[in-house]
Amino acid sequence: MRIGDNLFEAEGNKETVQAQFEMFKELVLKVPSIKTPAETAPQAHNRQSDQVSPPNEQLDKIMKVDGRIVSLTVAAETTDDAVMLLMYGQKIHRNNDSVTGSELMDGLKVSGQAVERIDRIMEKASKGGFCIILGHKRSKRYRLTNKGISKAREIAQDRIALVA
Repeated sequence: MRIGDNLFEAEGNKETVQAQFEMFKELVLKVPSIKTPAETAPQAHNRQSDQVSPPNEQLDKIMKVDGRIVSLTVAAETTDDAVMLLMYGQKIHRNNDSVTGSELMDGLKVSGQAVERIDRIMEKASKGGFCIILGHKRSKRYRLTNKGISKAREIAQDRIALVA
């Protein structure tokens, strides 16, 4: 289904698809109309300089990348925080917006915070509005929402402050 320039695709049982569609609809309706790239380019530059996101050099103090695995070099307070940091690291360092459960579990294992199942942690994050779950059963992928990116930035800045 398409709403404006936004495309919605989902698989799964009826309740899951309806819940994901409602979330998609809410997100799309909240977004103001998008201007042409020529109009948005100057604003995007100003917006980037105003953001409080840690630069990549600072993220390197708390994360490292080895192939497809992003791991933490600093312990997170909770496993949930560790997962948020790993998702953010995948997005920033690998330009990977759609992270697999395997990538997250491997990152947690290398970081010293191994878990048996990542889907339960991600389900909780999804209910909190921090991520979107795409796919069905073993083909699930996870994507941070804007709220999730903000939360991950806060956690990253907190961990960077401990290292500095």
